[in-house]
Amino acid sequence: MSELVFFDSQGQVVAFKADDDDVLLRWNGTPVAILDDESRSVYGFDGRHLGWFGDGWIRDHDGACVYYTDEARGGPVRPARRTHRARGTPKAPRARGARQLAPPHRPNQRVWSTLAVGGAFFDD
Repeated sequence: MSELVFFDSQGQVVAFKADDDDVLLRWNGTPVAILDDESRSVYGFDGRHLGWFGDGWIRDHDGACVYYTDEARGGPVRPARRTHRARGTPKAPRARGARQLAPPHRPNQRVWSTLAVGGAFFDD
């Protein structure tokens, strides 16, 4: 998987993932989540299961779209991209907690999640 940049429902850059790491970072460089390539799950550093990643979308537990990448397929209409400031320097990630079991995966929806603006999806 190559470097990914994630955008929210407003076209704002929210996060990125370097191609050689499993850590998702806010655009300012703060580590916020872990992307497990094998299970396609997104976890908080505290071990909470946040959602899933597939077809270029991060989706919440209801299957609604939260963030998208350039490779996103399906889902709702993507907005025009907003300009953004320079990316911050990556900071060291926090300690990782034990991962909780993922809830049942719901069917993918073609709607935006209520968590799709800014970094709300990653907030503790």
